[in-house]
Amino acid sequence: MCSSDPLEAKNLPTDVNIENLVTREGRQKIDLVEDEVEDQLHQEQQVIEGVKKQLQQKIDESFEQLCVLQEARQQILADLQDKNVALGIDVDQYNLTEESPGISYKPDPLRVPKGSTTPQQWEDFSRYNKERADAEMASSRRLREAIHHTLQQTDNDLEAQDTAADYALRKRIHEFEKAIDELNWQKQNTEEEIADMENDIRRLNDAIRAKINPMKLAQTRLENRTYRPNVELCRDNPQYGLTDEVKQLEATKRALEEKLKQSQHALDGLEQNLHRINEDLQCKTNSLRLDQQSLDVRNKLKAANPMHAQNATERNMTLTGMSRRSEERRVGKECRSRWS
Repeated sequence: MCSSDPLEAKNLPTDVNIENLVTREGRQKIDLVEDEVEDQLHQEQQVIEGVKKQLQQKIDESFEQLCVLQEARQQILADLQDKNVALGIDVDQYNLTEESPGISYKPDPLRVPKGSTTPQQWEDFSRYNKERADAEMASSRRLREAIHHTLQQTDNDLEAQDTAADYALRKRIHEFEKAIDELNWQKQNTEEEIADMENDIRRLNDAIRAKINPMKLAQTRLENRTYRPNVELCRDNPQYGLTDEVKQLEATKRALEEKLKQSQHALDGLEQNLHRINEDLQCKTNSLRLDQQSLDVRNKLKAANPMHAQNATERNMTLTGMSRRSEERRVGKECRSRWS
């Protein structure tokens, strides 16, 4: 009841909570979102603040009760001291005899001293001190029970919120891992499509280049045949055949160039998509690292939680209340040594 250690112990959850929030501020772009983890961390912040207020209130009540107990104790000690003095005087008077050396006549032995009380007042005063002390001790016991309940309840609240935050973090980490696997799969497929598209473009370029010499040959044949003299300049079957060949070569080249243009446009789209995938992958990897770091930081809470460090015997003592009674005796002894 006299120790503020449980309140000081809440500094670690506060530090961990703040560190988690600050760490997750390092998320980038689309990942910088108020997700379930963010909500749980803010809720944890509120739970910790509420727990601190409850514990501080109990600390204040404890010290106030301690002062009242100290006052009742001082009153009991003063009454006990007075009674010991009175008892000593009465014992001395009982031991006096007619032969005692200190007896003599007194000026006014029948006077009633100022401040004298009646036996009823004497008894009421002592009973009041005792009943007051009993009442304050009963209040102290009730307060200790309330403090124990508050400690158990606040620990349960913190543990429940810690579990919820851990679950949200693990769930978010799983989502990031799944998203990263999906992005890696998309990246691999996109890179394969880019490689295939580059091969197609190379083949198209080779095909276009392959049409150059046949085109030159057909055009050269047509041009040279224009120099045939006089009536020999005849539009014969070779003329029509060469003309059709040039037209077919030109049409094939245009089709190949159009296909090359489409393929290049598709390649540009694939490369842009790959760039977006790489950016998203980098963003998700950063977010995953931050959340894993946050989860590692939260392991400090489990290391500092005595319930996680207790063995089976200690947990049984806690559940049966034996450890609480031992703690109460230890705290009571500490309080008595501090205030004595």
